[in-house]
Amino acid sequence: MLARSPNGLGSSLLVAALLVAALVAGGVELRADPLDLRPVKVDAKRIEPGSPQAEDTAFSTSVDATRAATEGGGVAEHLARSVGVQVRRSGGHGDFASVLIRGSSANQVGVFLDGIPLALGRGGIFDLSLVPLLSIARVDVFRGYLPAELGSEGIGGGINLVPGAAPARPRTRLSMGVGSFDLVQVGASRSARRGPLRYALSLGFSRATNDFSFFSDNDTPYQLGDDRWLRRKNNESLLFSGLGWARWRVSRDLRITFLQSLFYKEKGLPGPGAVQALSTRLQALHEVFDVKLEQRRFLVPSMSAMLRVNVQYSRDRLEDPQGELPTGAKRQSDTSVSLGAIGRLSFAPHDPQIISLIPEWRYEQYAGRDPGRELPSARRYRFGLALRDRIALGEDLATLTPVVRADLLYSDVSGSRNGLEPLRNSFDWFLSPRLGGRVRLWRGLELRGNVGRYFRPPSLLELFGNRGTALGNPDLVPEVGTSGDLGMILRLRRRGRALERLLIEAVFFARDSQNLIQWVQNSQRTAVAMNISRALALGGELSGAVWLRLHSQLRARLSTNYTLLHTQNRSGKPLLDGNRLPGRPLHELNGRADLVWRKDRWGVGIHWSVTYISHSFLDEANAFLPVPQRALHEVGLVVRPWLRGVTLAATFKNVANLRVERVAAPAFTGLRRIPRALMDYGGYPLPGWEVFVNATWSFDDPRGEQKGSAHHARP
Repeated sequence: MLARSPNGLGSSLLVAALLVAALVAGGVELRADPLDLRPVKVDAKRIEPGSPQAEDTAFSTSVDATRAATEGGGVAEHLARSVGVQVRRSGGHGDFASVLIRGSSANQVGVFLDGIPLALGRGGIFDLSLVPLLSIARVDVFRGYLPAELGSEGIGGGINLVPGAAPARPRTRLSMGVGSFDLVQVGASRSARRGPLRYALSLGFSRATNDFSFFSDNDTPYQLGDDRWLRRKNNESLLFSGLGWARWRVSRDLRITFLQSLFYKEKGLPGPGAVQALSTRLQALHEVFDVKLEQRRFLVPSMSAMLRVNVQYSRDRLEDPQGELPTGAKRQSDTSVSLGAIGRLSFAPHDPQIISLIPEWRYEQYAGRDPGRELPSARRYRFGLALRDRIALGEDLATLTPVVRADLLYSDVSGSRNGLEPLRNSFDWFLSPRLGGRVRLWRGLELRGNVGRYFRPPSLLELFGNRGTALGNPDLVPEVGTSGDLGMILRLRRRGRALERLLIEAVFFARDSQNLIQWVQNSQRTAVAMNISRALALGGELSGAVWLRLHSQLRARLSTNYTLLHTQNRSGKPLLDGNRLPGRPLHELNGRADLVWRKDRWGVGIHWSVTYISHSFLDEANAFLPVPQRALHEVGLVVRPWLRGVTLAATFKNVANLRVERVAAPAFTGLRRIPRALMDYGGYPLPGWEVFVNATWSFDDPRGEQKGSAHHARP
């Protein structure tokens, strides 16, 4: 029996700390200017663990958060334009947001902060609205398997939020923006180098009333006489963020990095539909502290090591004094504490081969409190060990990357089901092998593929529910399955030509899942987690981008991506077998066109983008009215005046003011088509036309420029 006292963690943490692991050499970091579409010069740098270069068989894309911040919106909103990514939002600015990748559930998508897993403890799903774009430099999106350094959380893929690197000169960045529905957003950041020390700090604050109008069918979709327009109430949000890190290069081969983040949100919860809750409130707090040690030439010149230890604390407070939510929560407080350690020990017996041993240990503790109700508490202990061998063939013309991972999981649960039947402790283990490969067919043309098994236990959220709108299910069993992808990538660069750069990517993917854990809406306002005995997801991704040099000062960029996703319930149950999985649209198309003129300090850029999403169902039977299809247009203007470092931007979202779609009505109603409000899922309405105006000022301090010796230079 494992110890129930937190004091027993000391010995476990010591054991985990002794399992040192590591670092690979060489990496790439891209920095894009909002008004510069010229190809970015890439210099060889250290490969960061968990970056797209750490495991080059994976399919990944990167979102420039610096440019996205000038256009407004949140992390999830800009991720929605990436191929294979589907966003779920419950309203306007500051509302809960999560993503699905390649038809996975939100719990199957790992969310990381510089490689630190965030979706731990009770939640299982990290709310992306907590992290403002001002705090990060880029977002790496992994579709399918994750690099082994990021652990096993992301079965369907993952999102890594990467803070900005310290520039050669001390840099200060100030930002202020205003937008529709009383949105105010301010931020400041400072980054610098001082000899062997580098550091960065960012602070952000935003607030919005989110009192947009929306179409309501009064919860009677087939009675058109009571349809009306309502305004969202109790929907205001307040967000505060702080993120800082410091990296100290102790010697040429050893560096230590400290990272501290704090995200806080206070939000009204009106709920979906016509009947809005007027007194429900949510307070969410998430803190992370992480220490990472990296050592090159560890013990022998051909070996390197890395160890990182982190602690996380999260607290959600839900207040429903009038009992407006259906689960009976009055003043529920959910607290989670997570301790984790992950490392890597890499050895290169031959120049083209790198063998890595990656151990991981985690402890998670959840406690819930609500006066007058008994809530379960849980402790979870997890140990994982991965072995990876990266083999390069023919001067890196091809690589093979086999990975084998073993997971042991013990859950210690107290409490009862409905106050009667005691909840059971559980022990699970699984072996998940996978194989990745990459072949360079021609200059700029690559073939990539991955195949393997996966294992995911139910999260504490899926077991016990959360926030009054999600009902847990203690009878859930872990989901297992087989997943794979195969695709080609073409990259061409032509300096000095009209066609400067071309990128085309085509990928086929498939996932066969057993005991898939799925959130199923069982009424308008609640959802329950359920196991589906078998589910299938098949699809394809096609994306492309072209950079054009129209004139010496005029450049253009055209990009598009399309995702075809076919999901099927294979449970064998009558009325369900063969149906589509809830919340998965069949088609999604994104397109964007940028035109930039720049001369000396002057610059003007305009863009237009469109997003099309086909309809999807909320229920397993596919019998109720679906989430309607939609096509949203956005235009934007970015101006760089003569003032050095100043950028002005205006973004107009949903310019067609789409708020209602008409869908086909069932035959028994006698109606041909009926109106449905614009929504993502679960009946939560989305705003119509929005505008965001933002000003940023970025300036460097020339007095702080570093001329450090090679001893302190970044490798």
